[in-house]
Amino acid sequence: MGATPGLREEDLFKPYTLEIRKSHGNKVNNFMHLLPSNLSEKNHHARKLKFMTESGIWQLGPAQIGIFAD
Repeated sequence: MGATPGLREEDLFKPYTLEIRKSHGNKVNNFMHLLPSNLSEKNHHARKLKFMTESGIWQLGPAQIGIFAD
């Protein structure tokens, strides 16, 4: 497809670092605190997923392989 993964400027697919994953978690937590508390759990989850999709966040939390993800 002509694209390469990596951390260089010309690489199209850049892996998430631990720092980026932490910032994503903070963004989602801040968003969740802004939601009204009277929403159902299903609506909370749906809005969380929509926010993650719109923000380009694929996964939350540290990688399964821990510090080796960096």
